[in-house]
Amino acid sequence: MSRQIIIAENAGFCFGVKRAVDMTVDYKKSNDANVYTLGPLIHNEDVVKALEEQGIYQIDITGIGNLKPGDTLVIRSHGTTPDIIEQIEKTGAKMVDATCPYVASIQRKARKYHREGYQIIIVGDKNHPEIIGINGWCGNTAIVTRDGSELKDLPDKV
Repeated sequence: MSRQIIIAENAGFCFGVKRAVDMTVDYKKSNDANVYTLGPLIHNEDVVKALEEQGIYQIDITGIGNLKPGDTLVIRSHGTTPDIIEQIEKTGAKMVDATCPYVASIQRKARKYHREGYQIIIVGDKNHPEIIGINGWCGNTAIVTRDGSELKDLPDKV
């Protein structure tokens, strides 16, 4: 029995993830710095391993304090919170912001509407880095829900 494998026209990583990987690899190739990513750059162990083979290692939030001037930390496509960005800046390390432009747009909207007095609601997994990052842009005051089923007694400005 023969089978034909057809690959979808848009197979592979989304735009934001591909952009983050390309930015990170290109940066490492053109700079002789220690390069780290804030968490795994992508949810793909093969890619993370390939990055490690190129000298690009992941650290978690607790490792930020170990960064030194001359090191570089890449913010992955999920983005991060303003508090984390401030912690990175205090280390003197260089930061490469590979936040997906679509995610960055949502972060800006969360900040804008929070400042205008709106209650921000985020639909997603409260433990996912992208959701944590977006919530950080509204002072960690968002209501985070997986499906909206528990939302009750909301203020008028949502």
